This record gives sequence, C-alpha cells and structure tokens, in this order.
Amino acid sequence: MISPYSQQIDRMYRHLADSEGCRSVALVAGCGGDGVSTLALALAQRCLHEGRRTLLVDMNTVDPCSRTVMALGSANNKAPVASLIGFEHSDAAITGISTVENERARINLRRDGTLRAYIEMWKQQFDVIVFDTNAMEHDEITDIRAERVARACDQTLLVVRANHTSEDQVLAMTRKLDRCGATLSGMVINDRSMPRLKEELKRAVHRIDGFMPWLHDRLISMIDRSRLLDLEI
Repeated sequence: MISPYSQQIDRMYRHLADSEGCRSVALVAGCGGDGVSTLALALAQRCLHEGRRTLLVDMNTVDPCSRTVMALGSANNKAPVASLIGFEHSDAAITGISTVENERARINLRRDGTLRAYIEMWKQQFDVIVFDTNAMEHDEITDIRAERVARACDQTLLVVRANHTSEDQVLAMTRKLDRCGATLSGMVINDRSMPRLKEELKRAVHRIDGFMPWLHDRLISMIDRSRLLDLEI
C-alpha cells in the first residue's frame, strides 16, 4: 500500500486543495490493476489526516476491494449510508460506502441524476468525497461505468500505469471523459511497477562482474550506500 504522505499523494492532495469548490473527485483508469483503488484509499486517508471529513465511495463493482466492517447508521430510502469499511491487503479502515454490497444502490446508481443527488446529500456530512471506480474498459450494462461517476463529480483524475498504458489509450480515455461531460483536472502516473533507479544502476554494473569483479563490488557498495538513490522523484 502507498503511504498517504508519499510525494505522489501529496501532489494529488495539494492539487485538489488548491482547486476552488472541489469537494468530490473520481479516480478513473482504463484497465484493471492500474492502481485506482490503492490511490483512492491513500488520498482519502491523507484528506482525513489534514482534518477534512472524508467519505470514500467504492464503486468498483467488477473488482471490489472493500468490505463493510461496521454500520455507522441505519439504512434509508435515500442515499446509501456511510459505514466503516475495510480493505484487502490493508489494515486500514475508513468511513465509506461499499456499493458492491448494496444491490439497491447499484441499481439506483445506474440511473441518470441519481449519483449527483446522492453526492449533494453526502456533502452535508462530509468535506471531501473520493470515488474508486470500475476500469473504463468495463462497459457492461450491469456495471456502474466510470464515466457516469466522473460526470457527477466536481473533478476527475485519470490514473495511467507507466510502461503499460499507451498514448493512444490515454487519448481515447480523455476523449471519452470529455464527451460525457466530466471535468478532467489532472493525470496521475502510477510508476509503482517501474524499476527504481538504484535497481537499474545495479543491473548495469552487473555486466562487468565477469571481467572486472573488483570494480563491480566497489560500485555496488557505493550504490547501496547512496541515500540520494533512495529518495522518491
């Protein structure tokens, strides 16, 4: 899991904090596994740490990673009620809504205007609402489409996986978001699967091990001791 205080999350939070009137944000990506759920959780945690009342809404019905831990209110016939939700591969628990567990909510959310009305209700209780979404490649009629969520939110952040998402795919996603009326305010490059500079340097140095082992060992030792190479860029 990514730290809420990593440089990447810090830039995302500052971007939203500096955007006047932005209280709801959707994180979207083209394919599953691009890191939307991880980034959404970290961003919501950062908002909480900054003293902002935050609601995380998990609308990833295709590959959900949240579950309800404890109800925080009684159900009603209006918007889904916030609960304490937990996550796979994390000990974190946060105030949120797991739509995958609420069949009625999933049906209602596929209707035009419903999500926007829900957001206005949630804004009465929360300062920030962060949405995890299905990948844009999933467009089955039973899915809650990412574009529908993006259109209802104040802003949208597009998550792109480095060394995986092509330029053509990015252009296609931005056009799709534009056509649906979403406000695309930024792009997040998820480079967690990319090798770090330290690993790349060591891999290059290993090439001289066979004929200059003394230099190989010295360079490897220097790389391992370097604090500069441990810093995030």
